[in-house]
Amino acid sequence: MWKLAASTWLSCGWAASRENWQTLDFYGHHGQVAEDQGKSVGRGNASSLDACLESCEQTEECNSLAFCTLAGGSCWLKDKLFHGNEATTWNNMNHDCTTYFSVQWSTRADLALTCSGSEYKGDLGRQDTADGCQQALSARNDINFAVWHDDSDKVCYACAIATRGGTDSWHFDKQAGAVSFVRDGFLPPVPAPPPTPGPLSLALSYGDHMVLQQAPQRANVWGFTGHDEPFNLTIEGGGQRHDVSVVFERYNATTFTWLALLPPIAAEKGEDGKAVPYTLSAQQMGQELQILDVLFGDVWICSGQSNMAFLLEMAFNGSDLVQDANNHPELRFMTTRKTTADVPLRELIGPVREPWSVSSNLSVSQNSKLSATSGDDNWLYMSAVCYLYGLNIHKARGIPVGLINTNWGGTAIQDWMSTDALAACTGDGNDAEVSTPALATGVGHATHLFNAMVSPLMNHTISGAVWYQGESNSGSPVAYGCQQPALVADWRTKWHAASGSQTAADFPFGVVQLAPVLGYDYSAIRWFQTGSPSEGVAFGHLPNPVMPNTFMAVAYDLGDAESPYGSVHIRYKTEVGERLALAGRRVAYGEDVCSGPVFNRLRVVDGSIDVEFNATSCGGLVLSAMNLTKAEDQGNWTGESPFEVCMPAVMDPIPASCGVLGKNDDWYPVPAATVRADGRTVTLSGLPGPVAAVRFAWRSYPCEHLACGLYTEPEHLPPPPFWAEVPPRASSGVEVSLSV
Repeated sequence: MWKLAASTWLSCGWAASRENWQTLDFYGHHGQVAEDQGKSVGRGNASSLDACLESCEQTEECNSLAFCTLAGGSCWLKDKLFHGNEATTWNNMNHDCTTYFSVQWSTRADLALTCSGSEYKGDLGRQDTADGCQQALSARNDINFAVWHDDSDKVCYACAIATRGGTDSWHFDKQAGAVSFVRDGFLPPVPAPPPTPGPLSLALSYGDHMVLQQAPQRANVWGFTGHDEPFNLTIEGGGQRHDVSVVFERYNATTFTWLALLPPIAAEKGEDGKAVPYTLSAQQMGQELQILDVLFGDVWICSGQSNMAFLLEMAFNGSDLVQDANNHPELRFMTTRKTTADVPLRELIGPVREPWSVSSNLSVSQNSKLSATSGDDNWLYMSAVCYLYGLNIHKARGIPVGLINTNWGGTAIQDWMSTDALAACTGDGNDAEVSTPALATGVGHATHLFNAMVSPLMNHTISGAVWYQGESNSGSPVAYGCQQPALVADWRTKWHAASGSQTAADFPFGVVQLAPVLGYDYSAIRWFQTGSPSEGVAFGHLPNPVMPNTFMAVAYDLGDAESPYGSVHIRYKTEVGERLALAGRRVAYGEDVCSGPVFNRLRVVDGSIDVEFNATSCGGLVLSAMNLTKAEDQGNWTGESPFEVCMPAVMDPIPASCGVLGKNDDWYPVPAATVRADGRTVTLSGLPGPVAAVRFAWRSYPCEHLACGLYTEPEHLPPPPFWAEVPPRASSGVEVSLSV
């Protein structure tokens, strides 16, 4: 590259001092000056455009300039050619600027460019030397490429636009003795190589040591390949061999997805009493894949925010739980990467945080010391609630359990909802606002986590899902009454479809009701975690007509005010896992086990109120002393009884203060409560006047650990909080049921 002599520069009809330059104004207009990425070689004031031109001609490296009327005249000098098609905006945007550049040419002997017939500008006559060819170019501003051949003709051939490759009429050769000329900035880009077909591979949510869903369901296995040449996926184990054909679907320009639907395979034990391992393998066009030590059992999804992310090693007795993990090799798990996407993805964004792993003291633990102030985004594996739920199911059922852990701390439910689910509650699918002001980086946009961390898992055949979330939505509890059932229904619909109907259309879905926290009131959000058939109304328990085939673990009596991870992150995860598994065994597996009492109805009897509970397969209810937290002022929550009544001056209609969002100051503890002989009914007596509503454990922090005053024994399981309206002027024998 060199600056040509002044006599060879392009003339645009300007004054003599401008004859060496070509204006760039045709690329833009006032206020939009385009530049190459060259370096600045000068800047200062100039009284006129001619003065700026003179400054450039006196500067060795200057090959382009811009003159603007800003501040009486400003001159910028650059070392490279200005050109608009690779430009960035340069200079002041509001002033009259004019840009000039010198004509520069690069000489090359290695080009093989194609000039189409329409762009060929003919020859510039015989030139005895390459310099003569280059000199002849200076008079033509419609030429950007030329070649001179050192042969008998010695002709200089010219072209306006050239490309790389092709078979058109004329070429810039790479012959010996040929010299090519390229105007600076016009060298065609190197064409991209043809796309390479993708390799034969599995989706990121598959791998060695994984668990696939057992019979009667059929497990899906899928992945990627660069070809649609038919092949079989072979599965071998326990004396069985199955060759399963795959189906293809175009993924992108270079890749297909393939999917194999396995036959129903039971979770069987071998002669050694251990689960039978299987090997999956495939071959296609010389490529091979294989995954080893695959078990069949039940696969569960675990999702939510930071209390689902909370690590096993951080729970009470965490070190013992971590070491005990070595005793459960048929419990397997993986953890996805925390990431977001604007649209639903087919595949996870890799790498996954923890690939499929056999339970061990290392695989359940990050094996590092986390400080109490460590952000929950750093809590990667393994989720305490997810692990302990799976462990309890594994022990009770005697089958392998696979856990897919996909969570992100600080997230709102909207992050985990699809546009369809959002539309069910907002009508437009665009509810991007969340109720928590400080969400984790990269989240806080509705659907983004569903798109990136749930949608790619839906090809899997699964048994069910468990969910621990709601803290970030506690400021909008009524809306949550729609959002929670909408998420459940939408996940079920989409999972059923994506898995080829192998995942049940009503697969079991477990929920952890929120535990206490200092400084926030979770009493209302707990109520609406059970779904709302209409605004302001909820059921208070799972399952129910709005959320069928669901189950719930109560946690309001598991407060941990001294948690080093913040009171919102309770360390009593063993109790959460046990309660969630008991409820799951009853609903998902149909076992006749006690999962806790549930409010059924109340009756007004001679000035007293009988509160009746359902407690199938449980021991009788027992009232016990309450232990209130001293970490927070409980106001009129005295601990005499976990029951409260609202007694307003005006009973009809019931005032808002007696509703589910009523202030605590309008509620009063029940003076006396006794359990009847049936062990299912609690009588509230000593009431000083007419009662408009009754509620139970309706405080954000009702009690300290396992001391909320009413439990089944010997299981020591509490009922979930409830609220029930007493009809105005209720007479003896009037019944009120929680069912809607």
